[in-house]
Amino acid sequence: MAAHIRTQVRKAAVVDFTGLTTTGGKVFTGRIAAIGKDDMPCLNILLLDEDSAWDSAPNMARNGRLIVEGRLQAKPDELLDKLDQIAAEVEARAYDQSTTFNGLLQNIGTPTTQIDLPEPSEGNARPTGVIRILFPVTYRTAYTDPTTPV
Repeated sequence: MAAHIRTQVRKAAVVDFTGLTTTGGKVFTGRIAAIGKDDMPCLNILLLDEDSAWDSAPNMARNGRLIVEGRLQAKPDELLDKLDQIAAEVEARAYDQSTTFNGLLQNIGTPTTQIDLPEPSEGNARPTGVIRILFPVTYRTAYTDPTTPV
């Protein structure tokens, strides 16, 4: 059986975001296991939220939030700038004409960004920072088959 459309979108995003200057080939999909220092800097691709509506029969329009989560370790004074560099690379790639998401997306909207920094009291020599770039995306499936994009 074919994979659910959300799985297909995540896997397509992995392909499209692999090879960025900062994160290279360290691109995961739905990783929930701990990410160690040897796996950073990296991206983790998630698609957790989705709502749907009837589209022109027999199709269903699905609206989700594609989350591209960047994670890295850096010196405290460099952390925010390096997270912003990941954001610059991800956003440029998301809207590049060569980025196709395997033809699955009908629309990719403007991003919302969230940044998590460690507390200064944590005392880490190489603190870990996280940036989440959330893209609203639209994709469609046959209403009788959530694995078939239309």
